[in-house]
Amino acid sequence: MHAIESTRPATRWITRIVPVLLSAAVGFATYVVVVRVCVDYLLRFLRYDGAAIAILVIHFVFLLLMIATYARTIYHAIFNPGVVPLGPRAIKRRNAQKRKKKGQPIETPDLESGAYNAHPDDDPDSPGLEDFYSRDVFVCETDGRPRWCTECCNWKPDRAHHSSEIGRCVYRMDHYCPWVGGMIGETSFKFFVQFTTYASLYCALVLGSTAYTLRRQISHGSSPDPYLIAAIAISAFFGLFAFLMTVTSMRYVFLNMTNVEILGFETKSWQLAVRVPRGTRSDKFGVVVYPLPNEANDQRYTVPATSRDDLATRTFAVLATEGGAQENPWDLGFWRNWQTVMGTNPFDWLFPIRSSPCTNHESHESYYPMGPVLDKIPSPNDDPERGKSRFTYRHLALLASYSTSSPLRVIAHIDLDAFYAQCEMVRLGIDEDQPLAVQQWQGLIAINYPARKFGIGRHCTVTEAKKLCPNLIAQHVATWKEGEEKWAYRDDAASHIGTHKVSLDPYRLQSRKILALIKQCLPPDMQKVEKASIDEVFIDLSAQIHSILLQRFPELSNPPPYDDPTEKLPPPPITALDWQADALVDLDDAEAEVDNPDWDDVAILIGSEIVRDIRAEILRTLHYTCSAGIASNKMLSKIGSGYKKPNQQTVIRNRAVGNFLSDMKFTKIRNLGGKLGDQVKTAFNTELVKEMLPVSLEQLKLKLGEETGVWFYNTIRGIDASEVTSRTQIKSMLSAKSFQPAINNMEQAAKWLRIFAADIFSRLVEEGILEHKRRPKTIHLHHRSAGQTRSRSSSLPQGKSLDEAALFNLARHMLTQIVNEGRAWPCANLSLSVGGFEEGVTGNMGISTFLIKGDEAHSPKVTSREAPPDLSLHEPLGKKRRIENAGIQRFFSKGPVSSGGKDGDNAGVINLGHAQERMQRQMGDSDTPQIPTNSYMCSRCDMVIEDPVEIQNHNDWHMAKDLQEEERGNRAFVGNKPAVPRSQKKATSTPPRSSSRGGGSSSGGGERRLEPGQSKLKFG
Repeated sequence: MHAIESTRPATRWITRIVPVLLSAAVGFATYVVVVRVCVDYLLRFLRYDGAAIAILVIHFVFLLLMIATYARTIYHAIFNPGVVPLGPRAIKRRNAQKRKKKGQPIETPDLESGAYNAHPDDDPDSPGLEDFYSRDVFVCETDGRPRWCTECCNWKPDRAHHSSEIGRCVYRMDHYCPWVGGMIGETSFKFFVQFTTYASLYCALVLGSTAYTLRRQISHGSSPDPYLIAAIAISAFFGLFAFLMTVTSMRYVFLNMTNVEILGFETKSWQLAVRVPRGTRSDKFGVVVYPLPNEANDQRYTVPATSRDDLATRTFAVLATEGGAQENPWDLGFWRNWQTVMGTNPFDWLFPIRSSPCTNHESHESYYPMGPVLDKIPSPNDDPERGKSRFTYRHLALLASYSTSSPLRVIAHIDLDAFYAQCEMVRLGIDEDQPLAVQQWQGLIAINYPARKFGIGRHCTVTEAKKLCPNLIAQHVATWKEGEEKWAYRDDAASHIGTHKVSLDPYRLQSRKILALIKQCLPPDMQKVEKASIDEVFIDLSAQIHSILLQRFPELSNPPPYDDPTEKLPPPPITALDWQADALVDLDDAEAEVDNPDWDDVAILIGSEIVRDIRAEILRTLHYTCSAGIASNKMLSKIGSGYKKPNQQTVIRNRAVGNFLSDMKFTKIRNLGGKLGDQVKTAFNTELVKEMLPVSLEQLKLKLGEETGVWFYNTIRGIDASEVTSRTQIKSMLSAKSFQPAINNMEQAAKWLRIFAADIFSRLVEEGILEHKRRPKTIHLHHRSAGQTRSRSSSLPQGKSLDEAALFNLARHMLTQIVNEGRAWPCANLSLSVGGFEEGVTGNMGISTFLIKGDEAHSPKVTSREAPPDLSLHEPLGKKRRIENAGIQRFFSKGPVSSGGKDGDNAGVINLGHAQERMQRQMGDSDTPQIPTNSYMCSRCDMVIEDPVEIQNHNDWHMAKDLQEEERGNRAFVGNKPAVPRSQKKATSTPPRSSSRGGGSSSGGGERRLEPGQSKLKFG
């Protein structure tokens, strides 16, 4: 392994001595902290065992990390500093120098005696030159060629600099460090930062522990320990030095700069060679074409260039940054700069294992990732007369994959106009010009547009609204009535706030129909729809537009020229776009309307056609009008849908974003209408977007924080990379009621719990609970009295059919627990919710399968979660129903066991007793999002179970206990609480198996005969 050391003898001696001195200092500090401080003073003298152990642990953690990072830094700085290979001329010259020193004969001609030829290599096939022009961007001289090192006689890669200390060019060179005896470059800079950081922490620990010990010794009248004084001096000196190095290095990391590059950076300008596509006009810019022409060859022997040779050429425009601190072409932002050097995860940041990501130079774009400065430099790619599109084949491919980074992306937002009011107009068959408002008690929750012309708003009461518009129709929302099992529209609902509960089910059902119709209008394999609320959806049209583009413009289906996805697309063959009746946002430049459109305009035009057809189909089929916004992201499309209402769609082209947002208040933008918007308005004393645009990113970060500042900076410029997520299913359901006046007893509360259960169950039926499509796992009850809210949660029984009665029984059981605690009345608010939905599970066999007879046990359709729905459970109250296929419930009987069941299938089977009669009651339903909790309460023993995996084990324990009691001759009902020991409740969430032993023995000591197909279970 070849070491690359300094060319200066004095430096080499210093770099060999310094590590020895550092090792001696660390060894001395370790001795003082371990022996003098922790062992002698804290342990033996003060008896502070805990403090001593803590200091020792932290000390050795920092010490080991410091040693590991130091070792990695030394290795890379000496043996792998990241040097650029020498050119052929430099290799010959250095070999000649070595032979001359050794007195060996020198090849003729003598390279040392002749003039040193240091000019760049003019050979078009110069070694290493192709590595530059095979990329899209590289640092160059004014003539477009890469930088040349006269010492190494080779082309210098981006950010490489020549070090006179080691006589070589080093990738991303920072400085020569005598601490480690080598060059700090891209291969060792990460480890060097880690080393200085851990060294600072180590010295701080040594300084703190020794200073504390010395102060305590002096306070106790002891003479100062000279070892402590020496350790304080050494740790203070090295700690201060390491801390300053850490701060400086961290600054370079966040700026993505090096110690060399920072010199003169305030005025430095970078020359960049940027590849331009073939056919691009570049008259205004200096260009260089690679491979370079061979001017040395005699033209008589030059072979004429063929079309194949022409295709192999690459043209680069020579561009320059303006200079200054803001023109660092490698500045990717603080976060990406950090990741480029330190790694992408905390493991890389803390431990010296993997090298920096910046050491990978395999990208075809550039040696190091370029920041946004590159896009700001004027280039031929920005020339509007170039006859090419601004977009590449790669951008087109990204469109098909719904990529949020595609500049051709198209997002639509569809918003129903005054949805609740429209639902009532369609239901009642009211003319579209008739003023109508949706009433809830004495307030208004929705007003149609004819009524808004009279100045009616949601702040108005019904009385005030009818004064403004005497012919206003005020339709009250549907309500649940106390004691009834179904919501209905009632004329007197407004005067019965104490006994009625609002139901939004009619609007929810219509919302489902509209969402289903929207999906029908889209291709089955290209449906990326996000239900944002009950009356609005986002649609990502990117993939569908990509498909239509390829159909309408077959030239886009051809492979890119030279198989290069970075090649520009051909210009659109159309020059005029038909926007029909769309509300088209004006462009930033009014004269730009006459310019030829690009592919982003064509894509958004196709998106507007798709949305227009969807809106027309909704109106034709369901008679609802809706507005829409079409733009390149969710934020802009959301604003656009509300820009021109009702029954219109607004198109925001990419070129029109600045003009569209500039005159807007940022408080009107999504997520900026609340506290954050007020914070920004207070900080900058404005709420206009155009007045916030001049504010720099640094100012926003300073006043709003790092992430919020960046987000706000992008938002007011129309930048939003959020994805349309296909989540149309609800996560929870809630039914609630605030009581005016409050209720005062369990009987009143039980009536409302029946309504809540019926409300929720009806929506569960819509979610497919009867078909086993979706099923909640938990149920929650919230009770508020005298300003105090109390809650109870329970798991829903798995493996059993779920109906209103089950929901009601669980809710009542939880409410009983709250009542038993006292101070439950008067009750001002009750709410019941279910959550933790899971998709239908098939193929799992419940424990009841193993307890039934014969071939029935092998039937795959009799499962714990897939049992056929028992429709008899939903018959009116009072009807007695016979349960077939009740699974494990058939082992519990009210009376003697029958031996003559139908077809012999029910022989020896026990029917469910009082618990089944309880499950025959009717319940009720409603919905609002509710956050599910992670703990569950058993409805039979009140035990709180935090692990969902233990729920089934817990239920099996109850089943085993019931079997045991039945075998002993006791009547066991599902609703009764088993005798669970108090210590068991506190100790574990799952009852011990030993409690069910002996469940298979009768009271007489004999064993019951097993039927064919059955087997005895062993519990415990």
